[in-house]
Amino acid sequence: MSTILDTLKEKFQAAELSLNGSVPEKLHKLRKEAMDKVLQDGLPDRKSEAYKYTDLSKTLKRFDSAPLLESAGALKEFPEALISGDNLNYLTFINGRFRGELSRVVSPAEELEVRPLADVLENDEAFFSKYYGQLADADKDAFVGLNSAFSAGGVLIHIKKNARPAAVVIRHIADNSAGEGITYSRNLCIAERFSESVITEQFSGTADHEYFRNSLSEVFVDVNAKVQWHKMQNDVAASQIDQMEVHQENASRFDLTTLTTEGKLIRNNVRIAVDGEGCETHLYGLYLINGKTHVDNQTSVDHIKPHSESNELYKGVLDERAHGVFNGKVYVRQEAQKTNAFQSNKNILLSDNATVNTKPQLEIWADDVKCSHGCTTGQLDDEALFYLRSRGLSEASARRLMLLAFAIDTMHGIDHEEIKSVFEQEVTRKLDS
Repeated sequence: MSTILDTLKEKFQAAELSLNGSVPEKLHKLRKEAMDKVLQDGLPDRKSEAYKYTDLSKTLKRFDSAPLLESAGALKEFPEALISGDNLNYLTFINGRFRGELSRVVSPAEELEVRPLADVLENDEAFFSKYYGQLADADKDAFVGLNSAFSAGGVLIHIKKNARPAAVVIRHIADNSAGEGITYSRNLCIAERFSESVITEQFSGTADHEYFRNSLSEVFVDVNAKVQWHKMQNDVAASQIDQMEVHQENASRFDLTTLTTEGKLIRNNVRIAVDGEGCETHLYGLYLINGKTHVDNQTSVDHIKPHSESNELYKGVLDERAHGVFNGKVYVRQEAQKTNAFQSNKNILLSDNATVNTKPQLEIWADDVKCSHGCTTGQLDDEALFYLRSRGLSEASARRLMLLAFAIDTMHGIDHEEIKSVFEQEVTRKLDS
């Protein structure tokens, strides 16, 4: 592991030189502090409880010598946009850098502000310092530190007070046409009080060369604000560590839907601080995977104040040699009385070689709460399958119908018709493949 750390140190020094002063000095300092923390603490391995079932050694070794993907200024061909429409805001990242000239913001400035983070730091340092890096702490995870050290082209998504802007679609494109590489991307989202917003992330590459992506989003949900966040992970060439750090104020609501259908090794870290009364938090996850795809969903919901509610529903359908991991943690602090927290993970294994490791957890320090958790792992019900076949369905059609019925309720958190339709089409495509 020390060799990988040495390589990371060399890459960081080269990346800093390549910026050639284009990033403000304060951001340089933040990047260096994050890198120093990673070098001091090292990278996680299977001895770490949080990575017990996700072996990163092969992935880290594979991309040890891979370069940071360049800005791809000449890139002209893009993967097809799965979500389209003239009434949507499009934000385009290429190799982790926000490209304003390839983006389109249709919502008025009094509803939605979109700016490169470097521009925010240069022109509004107090605002930048108030939010940037306040949730994403390298002490939580080394990959948070690596993102803080290497990401240089992040974007601010600022939803204004009382605003209901058009949905935002973030396209993360990796230009891996020249070979394997690494890319870092970052979002800072601030939803002011009484606002409502829908944000969707798509991840894709331009070629079949494998690449590694480290993505991170810091999300601040103010009083009475509502944020729906959706992620579609369906790039067969990608290994990805995706991190979400969320902070909720009084009476706010945050919904997250994560759909994973393709990829090499996918790790989703979700950490939510429910730091207000009367909050709602809803997390949905669906992983439909086969081959040797490995998907690890790690969630942490921290109830800090009373009278709030959280619900988690994660489901998996695994075939061939696929491996799924779910580790959900719900903390209820002593002050968080009258908390309702529910957590469920359900899995169907279609192959004897598919594997699931699931560990829902509750840590409760309050005595006036309603909390539950559970997990199930099994196979398709033979009796139900026989019943459907007796009604004239083929075995393939019956299996598909049962799997669709099992999976589709994880899409309930998507309250935007066009986006929900695209996600459901991706579920159908995967079940038909």
